[in-house]
Amino acid sequence: MWPLGLSPSYSEYRFFYNFNDPDNTVVRPDTMSTGYYTSSYCDATGNVLFYTNGIWILNKSGELVENSMGLNPTVPDWQSYNYRGGQSGFFLA
Repeated sequence: MWPLGLSPSYSEYRFFYNFNDPDNTVVRPDTMSTGYYTSSYCDATGNVLFYTNGIWILNKSGELVENSMGLNPTVPDWQSYNYRGGQSGFFLA
């Protein structure tokens, strides 16, 4: 699953691209803008567990993961929509 899209103030399209079934994309339950910095972590069957925009991490329900705000201290306070490191995020398990 690949999280894509901007927040509702920029676009109505916030979804996960499903690599297992490209015709079945899933609408994201959050209002987070991922822009061009995205990363997700899924279970073995492809269900989303966590995803990020490089500034904070959300869980599968689109809720903020505890202690994930301020994930990247190099991001200025005014930049709250996404980190500007295009496609450079990953989860290490």
